[in-house]
Amino acid sequence: MSAADPMPMPYGGRDVPHVVIEVNQKCNISCAACYKDKSSYTKPLAQVLEEIDQAARERNLSMVSLAGGEPSLHPQLEQIIAHAAGKGLTVQMLSNGYSLTEEQLRRYEAAGLHKVYLHIDAHQRRPDARGVTSERDLDPLREEIAARVRRAGLHCALSLTLYRDRLEEVTDVVSFVMGSPAYDRLLVTCCTDFQAIARAFGRTAAVPEQSGHGELDGQSVTNAQVEALLRDRLGMVPFGAIGSSKDENARRWILYMSFVIHFPDGSWRPLHVGPRIRRLVEAAYAAAHRRTGRYPFGNVMSSGRAAATCLLYAATSGSPRIMAETAAFLARLARKGAVLRQKCFVFQQGPSVTADGDIEWCKDCPDATVRDGRLVPVCMADFMTPLGTGVEPAASPLSLQPLGDAGVAPARGRARPRAEQLPAHAGA
Repeated sequence: MSAADPMPMPYGGRDVPHVVIEVNQKCNISCAACYKDKSSYTKPLAQVLEEIDQAARERNLSMVSLAGGEPSLHPQLEQIIAHAAGKGLTVQMLSNGYSLTEEQLRRYEAAGLHKVYLHIDAHQRRPDARGVTSERDLDPLREEIAARVRRAGLHCALSLTLYRDRLEEVTDVVSFVMGSPAYDRLLVTCCTDFQAIARAFGRTAAVPEQSGHGELDGQSVTNAQVEALLRDRLGMVPFGAIGSSKDENARRWILYMSFVIHFPDGSWRPLHVGPRIRRLVEAAYAAAHRRTGRYPFGNVMSSGRAAATCLLYAATSGSPRIMAETAAFLARLARKGAVLRQKCFVFQQGPSVTADGDIEWCKDCPDATVRDGRLVPVCMADFMTPLGTGVEPAASPLSLQPLGDAGVAPARGRARPRAEQLPAHAGA
């Protein structure tokens, strides 16, 4: 691996610092690549709390993400947040933001919520967004909801699903996050036609269809396409990557880091860092693991720490060009009212059916969830064990198995897994 390649993130086995806990399966808007709006299932509080406890036993967690459906529709969400925060975990919520009120957000913050990821994209049917023809059309709504989140004392990030017909607009979204003081990171899930996965499991009737206002055929996106666009148009290259269950060198996740100076007149200036920050990040991760026994996940730098990181990045880069660019960048902080912020961008590619009929997903699945007592990839959970549908667990000829007790997902050959290797139906 050359110095120009992204850093393989150190997550693996028990040392995967993140988990997703789904609190319900119902939603109050409709997304093209999702079917959660067709469900009304809400998990009992006791089940959600036990899933958090189990995930914390099986992984050295730093962070838990609460998801759905729309998690704010769970009537006991504050208790769920407080339980996770009480275990010393950073808690974030994935929400479409449609029905979030400032008073509601303040209660969540008081319970221990740290950050809200707002899922807002052009392939949603939202009562608060009419006549959307581009991702840019949504920027005012994104700012409006983010302001509500920030006033409640919470950090804010943007999330979206990227479809092929919006691929060219990904640089617009990245630039929006760069220029917005409200958002500190962007999470992009590349569109996957999950009906191919459902067919592989023989579940076209059992698993609800995607909302699909507009066919998803031809809408799939790969990280390779995203990486090429960001490199060619914005000069951005990933500093980190996560491989797949089949190939550790695959870039199933690609991670970017930039620093941005915002000025009072609304203008901004970025400094993009790439693989040359690898030694610095590796040292920081190793130090955190020695100190706490876990890796950081999704941390937000203060302005002071961001400035120190820029200086260290330049000093350790070994590149006169990077040293000069960084010095010129930081010199702009002398302007009155200038503020330095860190921005992070994560792109995830969904599962796929391989040429030999197997299924490939992300290595050690940092976004695993709990289904009936087992950690499973969250993207595959509804095919392995659909929630609230009355459907029995998958008995697929594919070699998909739940993540092991140490968080390792084996994928060997195409032997049919035994029934006890797959989770039993969680039930309603």
